[in-house]
Amino acid sequence: MSHVVQISTQVRDAAAVRAGCVRLGLDQPVEGKLKLFSETVTGLAVQLRQWWYPVVFNTTTAGEEKGKGEEKGKGVV
Repeated sequence: MSHVVQISTQVRDAAAVRAGCVRLGLDQPVEGKLKLFSETVTGLAVQLRQWWYPVVFNTTTAGEEKGKGEEKGKGVV
């Protein structure tokens, strides 16, 4: 079972996202366009451990987080 999830949030500061990645030991986020299943999203992509697709923060709209929350082999989170 796979799907794209939208969560209302306010992530406005790309520097804070980058700092959070450092603190959590994650790879640095990548800015750009990404294909998530049948749709393409633009934003700051953070790859979480054991997730197939990244969480993508649209910092320009200051109100949306899109990501695909399925862990490899562990179902939907």
